[in-house]
Amino acid sequence: MAKKNPSRKKSAAKKTSAKPNKNRAPARHAPRAQPAGLTREGKLGLLKPASDYDTVAADAIAAWKSNGRYIKVPDMTAASLGRDVRVATRAWDKERVLRAKMDAKLQPLADARMRAESQAMRGLLDLYAEVKSSARRRPELLDAFASLADFAGRGGGGGGGGGGDTGGGAPTPPGA
Repeated sequence: MAKKNPSRKKSAAKKTSAKPNKNRAPARHAPRAQPAGLTREGKLGLLKPASDYDTVAADAIAAWKSNGRYIKVPDMTAASLGRDVRVATRAWDKERVLRAKMDAKLQPLADARMRAESQAMRGLLDLYAEVKSSARRRPELLDAFASLADFAGRGGGGGGGGGGDTGGGAPTPPGA
């Protein structure tokens, strides 16, 4: 019979596998680095595609695939062009969703701005009407309020409705 090696000790307990800690937060991956925004010069160097370029691209890619043995473009394949179009389309979809969310948040602010501007314009026009009335007795008032007279003469106040700023574009800030 073989003798057991006395230098080895028997382990008293069974080895157990480590259980995951329920209180521990899951591991987080580092966020992806966003590409730097384009400079003005960088934007000027980009091509602006036509509104229907995705359908034109799909037709061209299909034609390229069926006639591929006749057409060779350096450093590009029909698959890589299709990938580029899909990436651009996904980016456009993300931008459209984000722009809709942003517009929904900005619309109440734009409405409040337009109401406040309208109230201020009404006040300026009321002031101008009073200056014109009082200038009959005191002509020097016209000189004091010359900038207001010029503003009202240009059509300041414009009236509500058609053709005005509906909040869709960037408003002209006061003093600009």
